[in-house]
Amino acid sequence: MVSPEKLLWVTKIRNKTDRLTSWAPWPNINPDLVSYLSFVVILPVVFFADRLFLVLILVCLSILLDWSDGLIARRYNRSSVHGYWVDLISDRLGEAVLAISFGDLWLTLFVTNILISFYSWQMKTNFVMPVRLIFLLLLALKIFNVDLGLIIIN
Repeated sequence: MVSPEKLLWVTKIRNKTDRLTSWAPWPNINPDLVSYLSFVVILPVVFFADRLFLVLILVCLSILLDWSDGLIARRYNRSSVHGYWVDLISDRLGEAVLAISFGDLWLTLFVTNILISFYSWQMKTNFVMPVRLIFLLLLALKIFNVDLGLIIIN
C-alpha cells in the first residue's frame, strides 16, 4: 500500500521550499531518525509547561525537525510507507505532549487530529490540522501579551 497523496497546494509549497533549501548541505541520514528526534525535542514541555518561552523554542525546533525529515526523505529518495507512519506517529505524539501539558482544548484538537489522520489514510489523501503550528502562534501571542479574549494557554 502506498502513502496517501498530499493535497496539491501542499505539494506546491513543499516543492518551492525544497528548491529554496537546495543549497543547504542536508545530511544523508535516515529521515525516521529526524522524526524520532522531533518527538524527543518536544518531550521536555511536559516538565517545563510553565516556562512559555522555553516551550516556544522547543515547539519551533520540533516543527523544524518535522519539516526537515520530509525534506531529507525527498532529497535522498527515501520516502516510504514506513516513513509516512513514523512521521505521522511522531507528529501525533508531539501533539499528545501539548495536550497533556496544556489541557482540554489541546486534548480535543489532538483527538480530532488522530481521527482525521485515520480518515485521510482511508481516503488516500494526507490531511491533518497543523495543531503544533496553531499552538505556536497562540503561544507567541500569549508571550507577547496580545490578548484575543481567548483562554487557551494557561
